[in-house]
Amino acid sequence: MVPLSLVTEYTHGRTCFVSLSRNTFQSMREGATEPLPLRLEWTDVVDGESRQQAVFVGWAGSTLGTVGRKIGVPMQLATCLDIKEGVMVRVTPLPGIPPSRMVRVEPESPNDWEILELNAEYVESKLLGQISVLSDGRKFPFWIRNNLIYLRSAPSPSDGGGGEGFARVADRSEIAVAPKLRAGRKKTSSSSSSSSSS
Repeated sequence: MVPLSLVTEYTHGRTCFVSLSRNTFQSMREGATEPLPLRLEWTDVVDGESRQQAVFVGWAGSTLGTVGRKIGVPMQLATCLDIKEGVMVRVTPLPGIPPSRMVRVEPESPNDWEILELNAEYVESKLLGQISVLSDGRKFPFWIRNNLIYLRSAPSPSDGGGGEGFARVADRSEIAVAPKLRAGRKKTSSSSSSSSSS
């Protein structure tokens, strides 16, 4: 599949999946399985210096209601990945990437950990409906009922799954969650890790 140049547009979805404009959807869909990992690259100018940026996202077949060469990025995900609206990005499809066997994440705050811990079953049942690709070391949003929490992915272990710089999450992936405790709270064996394999 050939890389495409697309302009970013914010969307208001409660997932970490991007959307593509209708005409882009057709070219991307040919021969691809969903969800499809995508590499997004662009150039930022910070303090007068150009810096190359690259992140990984997942596309699950969603389309924008517009035409043109656009990619819709949920606003909370865009904020986590430092993607600005209206920026030209080079989008490279990455078909055939096997899922990671193990993915490690950590809540951004003790509040996020407590919400996650109280809703473990919900998280297990809803995780793959919101996420399929995690950029190594990057923060990402996750909605638990009406609560928005933030998690950070750890670099993927070399287990034959995922790709360079990202993890592809699927049905058989195990998600290990490191606790983020409040100061003075001791770890218990039940809060040292949690796993999800929807």
